[in-house]
Amino acid sequence: MRIIITRHGETEQNRSKILQGHMDGKLTPEGKEQAKKLGIRLAKEHIDAIYTSDLSRARLTAEAVAMHHPKASLTITKELREVDIGALTGKPYSHLDHHNLPDDYERDELLYARAQKFIHFIIEKHSGQTVLCVAHGRMNRCLIAVLLGHSPEGIDAIAVQHNTSVNILEIDENQQWHAHTLNCIAHLQDSVVLEKEGL
Repeated sequence: MRIIITRHGETEQNRSKILQGHMDGKLTPEGKEQAKKLGIRLAKEHIDAIYTSDLSRARLTAEAVAMHHPKASLTITKELREVDIGALTGKPYSHLDHHNLPDDYERDELLYARAQKFIHFIIEKHSGQTVLCVAHGRMNRCLIAVLLGHSPEGIDAIAVQHNTSVNILEIDENQQWHAHTLNCIAHLQDSVVLEKEGL
């Protein structure tokens, strides 16, 4: 079985450094282009099922990939939503203090449990298949941590996810998960070069 995990395209809130959480967010023109390039990159993959967060920034990204896989089932689910940041929703990044989180912020243990429950579900339902998950930065780090056997405390050991970055993990004959690709944005290479040059 293979699991491909990717993040949504760039949003206006990403660009403005606004915390989104369960806010829908809106893809920028660049974000839509990233989603298109992601779809082209994954077009040659055999994908049996696609699961996406119900938040529009992820759903629209998933749809850009799904158009290349008309036979794959597409499931929209709240289980893949980003971490619920509560009172910080819509606030600037500068308001986030990991040492002083609001009471309604979804702690790592809860987010990890949500990711773990979802992973167990798709492994049971799609054994031997390839599944694509389109979600969000923190949630994706949790999904990867679960698959690689990290504890909730190990989430931060997983790299911060780029927009539309590709992670591909596969299970071996000993039922151990291994990462073939992590946080790869080769499909955005031209955009990355332009960004570095400040264009």
